[in-house]
Amino acid sequence: MTETPTPEVDEDVLEHLYEVFFGDLGLCGCGSPDEGWKLIHAILTECGKPQWTVESRNALIDSIGPPGVVHLVMSLLDDVLLEHGTSYWSSWLTDKGKWTLWAINTVGLDNLEVKLDEVGYPHDGGDCSAECYRIPAVEAP
Repeated sequence: MTETPTPEVDEDVLEHLYEVFFGDLGLCGCGSPDEGWKLIHAILTECGKPQWTVESRNALIDSIGPPGVVHLVMSLLDDVLLEHGTSYWSSWLTDKGKWTLWAINTVGLDNLEVKLDEVGYPHDGGDCSAECYRIPAVEAP
């Protein structure tokens, strides 16, 4: 599914994932962050599909939790990784959401917590531009 990225790409991609998770979304590394990133990956994967089934959406909703939790999780992702449609379940991926899905697929979910612990914010904590979140043309879908 994904190729093994070079160490240089790994670090840059990981730093920008760090920015998305800890900066843009305001998440922390306490508890079970890997489970949170798996959930974000599942939501982005589902919302990134050109077509979806009621069954697949219902399964995702069930995996998120009760209605209040679904509301909070989807609200957290709205305007950062998702663009809210007529409902959360008609949301589509923002450009940063597409990049985040690509990045997670590139670096993998296995030991992501450890990988992110080895990097920090990109650009020595400076601002990112839209260019930072472009999927490389060679790998763009």
